[in-house]
Amino acid sequence: MKNRKHLSALLRRAASALTAAAVLICAVPLHASAASDSQETFVRRFKEAWENRSTTVSMRNLSLTLDECMNLYYDVLYTESDYFYVASSFSYAMNGNYVSTFVIKYNYDTKEIDRMQQEFDDAVAAVVSEINPDWTDAETVLYLHDYLAVHCQYDLTYTYADAYSALVGGCSVCQGYALAMCVLCRAAGIPCYPVTSDELNHMWNAVQIDGNWYHCDITFDDNSPDLIGHAAHSYVLVSNDYMLADSMHNASDYNYFSDSNPVSCDSSAYEDAFWVGAIDAVTPLPDGTFLYAMMNDPDNVKTSSQIYADLMVASESSAPAALSRVSASWLTERGTVYTTCYVSADVYGGKIYYHTRDSIYAADADGKNAQRIYTLTTEEKEIGSIYGILIDQKTGLLTYQIQDAPLFADETLTMNTVFNTILLEKPAEQTTAPPEETTTEAETTTSAAETTTTVSETTAAVSETTTTVSETSTTVSETTTTVSETTTTVSETTTTVSETTTAVSETTTTVSETTTTVPETTVTSSAAETETTTFTVSETTEAVTTTTTAEPALPVLRGDVDVNGRVNISDAILLAQFNAEIAGTSISRQGLVNADCNEDGSVNTDDATWILETLAGLI
Repeated sequence: MKNRKHLSALLRRAASALTAAAVLICAVPLHASAASDSQETFVRRFKEAWENRSTTVSMRNLSLTLDECMNLYYDVLYTESDYFYVASSFSYAMNGNYVSTFVIKYNYDTKEIDRMQQEFDDAVAAVVSEINPDWTDAETVLYLHDYLAVHCQYDLTYTYADAYSALVGGCSVCQGYALAMCVLCRAAGIPCYPVTSDELNHMWNAVQIDGNWYHCDITFDDNSPDLIGHAAHSYVLVSNDYMLADSMHNASDYNYFSDSNPVSCDSSAYEDAFWVGAIDAVTPLPDGTFLYAMMNDPDNVKTSSQIYADLMVASESSAPAALSRVSASWLTERGTVYTTCYVSADVYGGKIYYHTRDSIYAADADGKNAQRIYTLTTEEKEIGSIYGILIDQKTGLLTYQIQDAPLFADETLTMNTVFNTILLEKPAEQTTAPPEETTTEAETTTSAAETTTTVSETTAAVSETTTTVSETSTTVSETTTTVSETTTTVSETTTTVSETTTAVSETTTTVSETTTTVPETTVTSSAAETETTTFTVSETTEAVTTTTTAEPALPVLRGDVDVNGRVNISDAILLAQFNAEIAGTSISRQGLVNADCNEDGSVNTDDATWILETLAGLI
């Protein structure tokens, strides 16, 4: 319990400050009791309407009140969370005391839903395909929890709130995290339902393991501002008592959208699990275990030399084992040090990669023979420190995140963040090339692929120069988000049309990071930081074949590189990979037209920067 509280208080500072900002798009009523024949007909009609993209549903001969309809609507919408395209708000017409017609709203253009559904289904299949069949259900939930924490960031604009936005778009409020978790768990054969609280304006999950139910809150285990490769583990499979004892979850109106199935989170079986206290996302290893970092208790830190993290390996069937200790501290603006250790680790090609404040290291699978493979340049050090790494397993692109602080500086939620990349050499088993000759640390630093800018958590190269990307600036003091829909009049005998709208209040709390004023001392990794390294970083990428196909001319939509009618982070990623000449990357002819964002007649890194700045609200 103590380790959970430290992580909750330290690694997720800003997420804690956004307690009430874990917003629902609409007010959620209590679910209905056992379904009557009319209620079963209601559910069937609505599923058919959603699947056919219909906008109206007749309620004739059902004799259901508005409260009954609302309860049923939200119960099926959140229980069947695959219907990501159906809006939470709706219109209706009354005939006396009963609803006569429903008018359905959709989150997206109905012409785009089939394509989006395929993207969504593919994303679910891809995530679930990585589940190790030897994992327990609890380990599978841990993996899915950390996957979403790493690949989705909290939407500070409070715009996106469905499973698609979380899983495909990579950005959502709490509702999207929770609904995406429902879909992933069920695809893995694990029962999972949404849980809501109007008092908290929040949604999370109830997950069933071995017949017992547990709470799981990914939103509050994700960092804000987002730190790639990091995830807290304060709310992975915890009990009702644990949640209620936590100030951020203390409420009296927990509501389980469980399709009338009883849910009671009484078990505390996992509150001392191996992942409790882990400061970064667990990384699955081929043998079925997990790699993660566990930092020293900040309450025990008296000098900067006591700020460290142990790289650990564990599973439910094997006791935690420490591989190596990484001693590293991060400086505050005042020149003191944070008592939190921000180390994160990842695995690629049989090697373990991790970072300190200004360097990235590679070690053998047992944590030994660590060598420094990259050190921040002078220009990068002027920006800030490394606060996370993430490796694309398909391309070997290692993204490292540079910030001047781990937290938002003030309540405007503004953070300057730079994502640069290193292209790692392919695993030894994938190439017959002889080992690279030993090089010095200085040579390794300069042999690294030119510093490039990447986007968010997706590890894709964008340019050969560092570009500062500012997080979306959002004022959150007592912000009120109102979800409103245009009232729709439905022609019915003696009908009155009403509209469902909800005002959602947002509040924040300013939280400061605990620091220690002890003098900064020389801090080194426990692995030898020698001036000689046998690890090299590939300097070039493989040649890329770009193909274009004949296609009808379409209107130019600047930034829509993948030609799906929208400009989002996926376009920046595709353009990043194209500019970095990642093998197999291709952009259609229309995509190349759209990719010339600054309209200078060429497609280059300036266009990727334009997309990033546009998404960040700078343009």
